[in-house]
Amino acid sequence: MVIKVPYVTAVTTLFSFGLIFGFGHLRDYFRAVLRFFFFAAGDDSPAGTNSKGYAPICEGPEDFYFRRFYRRMQDCFGRPIAGKPDAWFDVVERYSNDSNKTLHRTKNISKCLNLGSYNYLGFAAADEYCTPQVIESLKKYSASTCSVRVDGGNTKLHVELEELVARFVGKPAAILFGMGYVTNSAIIPALVEKGSLIISDSLNHNSIVNGSRGSGATVRVFQHNNPAHLEEVLREQIAGGQPRTHRPWKKIIVIVEGIYSMEGELCKLPEIIAVCKKYKAYTYLDEAHSIGAVGKSGRGVCELLGVDPADVDIMMGTFTKSFGSCGGYIAASKEIIDHLKHICPAHIYATSMSPPAVQQAISAIKVILGEDGSNRGAKKLSQIRENSNFFRSELQKMGFEVLGDNDSPVMPIMIYNPAKIPAFSRECLRQNVAVVTVAFPAVPLLLARARICISASHSREDLIKGLEVISKVGDLVGIKYFPVPYVTAVTTLFSFGLIFGFGHLRDYFRAVLRFFFFAAGGDSPAGTNPKGYAPICVGAEDFYIRRFFRRIQDCFGRPIAGKPDAWFDVVERYSNDSNKTLHRTERTSKCLNLASFNYLGFAAADEYCTPRVIQSLKKYSASTCSSRVDGGNTLLHLELEELVAKFVRKPAAILLAMGYATNSAIIPALIGKGGLIISDALNHNSIASGARASGATIRVFQHNNPAHLEKLLREQIASGQPRTHRAWKKILVIVEGIYSMEGELCKLPEIISVCKKYKAYTYMDEAHSIGAVGKTGRGVCELLGVDTADVDIMMGTLSKSFGSSGGYIAASKEIIQHLKLTCPSHIYGTSMSPPAVQQVISAMKVILGEDGTDRGAKKIAQIRDNSNFFRSELQKMGFEVLGDNDSPVMPFMVYNPAKMPAFSRECLRQNVAVVPVGFPATPLLLGRIRICISASHSREDLIKGLEVISNVGDLVGIKYLSAEQEETTSVEKPKKLQ
Repeated sequence: MVIKVPYVTAVTTLFSFGLIFGFGHLRDYFRAVLRFFFFAAGDDSPAGTNSKGYAPICEGPEDFYFRRFYRRMQDCFGRPIAGKPDAWFDVVERYSNDSNKTLHRTKNISKCLNLGSYNYLGFAAADEYCTPQVIESLKKYSASTCSVRVDGGNTKLHVELEELVARFVGKPAAILFGMGYVTNSAIIPALVEKGSLIISDSLNHNSIVNGSRGSGATVRVFQHNNPAHLEEVLREQIAGGQPRTHRPWKKIIVIVEGIYSMEGELCKLPEIIAVCKKYKAYTYLDEAHSIGAVGKSGRGVCELLGVDPADVDIMMGTFTKSFGSCGGYIAASKEIIDHLKHICPAHIYATSMSPPAVQQAISAIKVILGEDGSNRGAKKLSQIRENSNFFRSELQKMGFEVLGDNDSPVMPIMIYNPAKIPAFSRECLRQNVAVVTVAFPAVPLLLARARICISASHSREDLIKGLEVISKVGDLVGIKYFPVPYVTAVTTLFSFGLIFGFGHLRDYFRAVLRFFFFAAGGDSPAGTNPKGYAPICVGAEDFYIRRFFRRIQDCFGRPIAGKPDAWFDVVERYSNDSNKTLHRTERTSKCLNLASFNYLGFAAADEYCTPRVIQSLKKYSASTCSSRVDGGNTLLHLELEELVAKFVRKPAAILLAMGYATNSAIIPALIGKGGLIISDALNHNSIASGARASGATIRVFQHNNPAHLEKLLREQIASGQPRTHRAWKKILVIVEGIYSMEGELCKLPEIISVCKKYKAYTYMDEAHSIGAVGKTGRGVCELLGVDTADVDIMMGTLSKSFGSSGGYIAASKEIIQHLKLTCPSHIYGTSMSPPAVQQVISAMKVILGEDGTDRGAKKIAQIRDNSNFFRSELQKMGFEVLGDNDSPVMPFMVYNPAKMPAFSRECLRQNVAVVPVGFPATPLLLGRIRICISASHSREDLIKGLEVISNVGDLVGIKYLSAEQEETTSVEKPKKLQ
């Protein structure tokens, strides 16, 4: 779809932006002059200014745009809501005393018609079938598994949902992810690599762009929804081959969306598939906004457009929209799904989906399929289609320029002019209609719009009310462009023109000021494809999976049938084909859980947390069905951000819905090309992924070695950027608090000393340390006596000590504000599930003693005592144990690949569940068993675990060190396995 901007509108819009940027730069210039003579920085000085003498971390055109444009209308975004995202919801009123720079919440709320959330089928509100089952799953499984799928986070619900999704979309198999955004950004790099070609629609979602960049493949873009241009690009690229070498591409993948989220337009899927088949290119379809919302039975654009799902190689979708939950899926052939389960970092390392969220998706799909014994699903699908087409038709009749196609529940209305964006949004809200306005960077600078999202829960009266308000406000601000008016909002001409002109002048003088005062420097390969396509699953990893991992895959991803408490039920499995496929039985084994990251025991039922989580589920539902900047910003999210900042002792914090994405999405928002990242050699994969996607230069220092870090910093600062040798724009040193595969504490005081010396920012990942170590659970800073002010950016996850899901970044208010405005995962990703947010709030209050008891202090003391006792006993037995005292993570080395499955299986046979860790999570020759200790373990539990581990250690022969004392046991030591 080509947007044809009316001539007068185009002229006035350009002039308006000219005024904004002109006056903005002029204001910056005069501010710089004032600083030059009076050494005083104003409230609107550049966000990146840093009194410590560090290079600015928030600078550039984006910073100027946010200060001089976005701040004027930020009250139109991220409005807090105080309830479920139903047809009507409560919006919390806010005010500002400083020209919209900071917004303050009031106690007042406005009941508004919700035209902003992605709650297409209405499942995000209380549902007679879904809600009781979700509450029951919460009681049975808790809010989080506190573990990854390949460790202890694979419940029966996860397996059931994968099978149900595959059946629903018509594909052989599926894989789940805890966040919709990450489903694209993590899967694409797992499918293609250097030497491959990605051809992407020009209006694809940011998550696809991010995943494509992170893959290392060559990326080419075809004109939006234009199969003819796609064929032209394919023909040219196949003829030219790879850059420089001109070798044939290893594989080609074409990526499109079912419904384009900012356009409301349906993909021309039949024509695109025909082109892909002709040139043997794989098709990747993102159905985030179409699955469940379109098609006779809700099966998406394939059903709507009469396309056989077998013709789409990879189908992606999210649960955050039509299904009222969170997370995403990939559906494809069994070979591709097995390949992804073995190599995709977001599956291997990220905490699995929250069980209540999984149950919500299961229940919603069953309602759609009619498996709840009613026809409510069919009625919802009919209602969303009628509502969407009625609303679109009425908007067009009124004279609005509406994008998109019939049947699509997404309908953007073009606004164009920058002054009209906040005017339209504020006036609609004043008349109790909540709409979402969309501006740069989500859309091109001159193509701002309001995006309406329709739900099956809207009644005809609701829609008529919304149309009346939108029509009145449209007349008021002048955005009814059809028929095209000859005189539009000329009143904005002068004001925006001045802003644009003076803005450039201000930046120029600011640069002058910095110059004078701030200058510094079968078992066949998984990728085999009978269609004649290039193999999609090939390479050394594929060989490793087929020839090694398959032999031991029964030791990974074991399904559990309950909460990840001190003891849990493990579902028994068997194989009839040499471990190639595993089949579940109805039997379960009650096992001691030494695998989950449930460090403080909050993932099990808790007398303080669980009732509040259930209450929040009833009030807010399982999902907000929207991003934080749209309609997904509840009071709970704001409360948790303030509580996290208070807990870690930083000025501000930002939440993300997935722990893995907290690193992989935040690092590219902090640093880019021209910056330098210096990363510990054993940092987590999410850090490596984020660093690669940032475009910055990456250097690695020897693990936990401050001396080598200083040497590397000195060398890199001296030589500067590659080729140009210019000074680095900024330097970021990244470390972990507790290294997840080593159980080792970071040498934080020494590393901070080096960073201060060389003016480098410090970024610390506290995924495994926050809540688990320190006198009051505040992590390694508290444990090692480090002032949190000396750590510039603190990252942590909520899926371990707090028994929930998601992650956070805590830093200065300037950095957090910068991230809220630039981080794609915050802007585009659906916000954290409200019950998961409430779980963290409640857990933190227990830790802080705000529940009126000392249970939090007892838990922290218990995890410390348990960890040190278990580590000490393992060492006495002769195991080679890694890590430091106080760390609840304690790997002991296995090395030999045959001993890993032997140890794991024998422990399970004796009712102790442990996690073996091998390649690619560790180097090929450094296989190990990773034990995770919890405060919920009793001393009897630990002694039972030690007895079994000692017996099995003797049996398989992995006690590599001499024991300090003889074991006293009535059981004869078993004969070693050959």
